[in-house]
Amino acid sequence: MLEKMKESNKTIISMDRTQKESDGRYTKLVDYYSTQKDLMNEVKDRNKELSKIIKDQGERILMLNKSIISLEGSINTGDVSVDERDSSIINLSMQYPNSGESFINWDGKISTKTNTYSGEWKFGKLPIEILLTETERGLWKSRLIGPDWLQVDSINVKSMETESFSQKPEDRKFGFILGGGYYQSINQNNQNSLVISGGAYYLNHQLLLNGTSLGQVGVSYLYRFNSKKKRK
Repeated sequence: MLEKMKESNKTIISMDRTQKESDGRYTKLVDYYSTQKDLMNEVKDRNKELSKIIKDQGERILMLNKSIISLEGSINTGDVSVDERDSSIINLSMQYPNSGESFINWDGKISTKTNTYSGEWKFGKLPIEILLTETERGLWKSRLIGPDWLQVDSINVKSMETESFSQKPEDRKFGFILGGGYYQSINQNNQNSLVISGGAYYLNHQLLLNGTSLGQVGVSYLYRFNSKKKRK
């Protein structure tokens, strides 16, 4: 049943396209069937310097979001003024969008004598949010949220496979462990002691070599039992 749903979700994701939910809000399903190698190759193709930094610092790519955005076209009108000292110069001020919180601003002048213009571009803030949700089918949906006049031409979001997304890189089958402790004797005639333990583990198995401050040595074997999740 799970395999059939997995194949079905792959088909749904492959057919999904960027959708506009409302002005300034767009959504796209996340392709979470990529491997770490796939994501690294994509980053390397776009930005070799960044991929090298990620590799050198031992980082792991969890998600890759590529969005293409543009600004909504508009026709605006406004007032111009003629320079009082030179009637061949027209002062002009333009904003996009034409509101109190404009993103693009241009203030300058146009010379009808030399057919030239000069001015200064100023840019406001462009607030962008990315929201990740999960549907009842287990599909992940990414939303890009911006101002009403922001147009999103496409969104392409890829992440690691869901099975490995929560796995930590240090979760290995085999490794070494080292620790210590303190023994409090129950019998008053015996001395208390410090214990140092070191050994190795493989999956749920642990083999330890112990040494105490009383000159005693020993070997311990431990097995870790996995707790079973209760079915709802």
